[in-house]
Amino acid sequence: RQSNVQVMSTLKTPIFLLPFLLDLVLTLTNSLTLVTPPPPPLASRLTATSLSQSYPPSLLRKLFSSLPERAYAVQNITLTFSDEITLLVGASASGKSCLLRLLAGEEAPLEGTVVVNGGGEEDENDDVFVRPVIVERRRLEYDDSTSVWSQLMRNEIGDDVVRDQRDVLLARELVEMLGLETAVYLKPSQLSSSELFLSRIVGACLQSVSGSCGSSSSSFRQCPILLLDELLDFEHVDIVRRVAERLKRLVDWGGVVIVATHKPQGWENVRGRVVTLSGGKVLKDERRVFA
Repeated sequence: RQSNVQVMSTLKTPIFLLPFLLDLVLTLTNSLTLVTPPPPPLASRLTATSLSQSYPPSLLRKLFSSLPERAYAVQNITLTFSDEITLLVGASASGKSCLLRLLAGEEAPLEGTVVVNGGGEEDENDDVFVRPVIVERRRLEYDDSTSVWSQLMRNEIGDDVVRDQRDVLLARELVEMLGLETAVYLKPSQLSSSELFLSRIVGACLQSVSGSCGSSSSSFRQCPILLLDELLDFEHVDIVRRVAERLKRLVDWGGVVIVATHKPQGWENVRGRVVTLSGGKVLKDERRVFA
């Protein structure tokens, strides 16, 4: 009888475990389907060729502006930006913000072209899954009732129903890269100034690469292209340095960061290039060789 009991017990054990095994298999299958990391990103590149822009002078400018009239806001600018931090410097009205708007596609140039990653709308076979995004200095608009992470998910990726887990993985990767692993789960009022700026930069990165890892027609993703328009010009130099050091990680990853600024202090240790504009033209283009 003891032998029969042992035999029956042996036969019943697999049947008893079948529901748990089935549930485990389904869980692992879903995990593999939803959370498989996307492939390593491709470095991005932004090229402006013979770029020019002109604005008709307003009546107020004609009457009250002391700046000399010129035909072009920017004229015949040819520059290529790759995985490095580039500072755009120059006096007011030298063309920095105008150039950023042209690079971002917010304005159509009077002359010239802007090309992302060697492709464009005219080439239907060359998919471009990254776009330059301008990050301006304005009031940080956060809801203090929820965490920064919740707001990034809602604003940049979408609600739970349509959220692509590859986009969520990309967001986590960016958060870790910029050193916000803990801070991003706090409310905005609990973050430091540099953490708030970096949180906003994460959001801009997600805007820049939207579709690069979630597109069914793409087996790759691109690194973000960020255009900072005087974002940190009114911050203490220590805050600028902290943000700049984290952005260096982004360009080491393959991203492009272009910073229009009147105050280059704080960027000394990370910038790879300084482009000086004057009167809408490139006056100097200097590269730094890191030791």
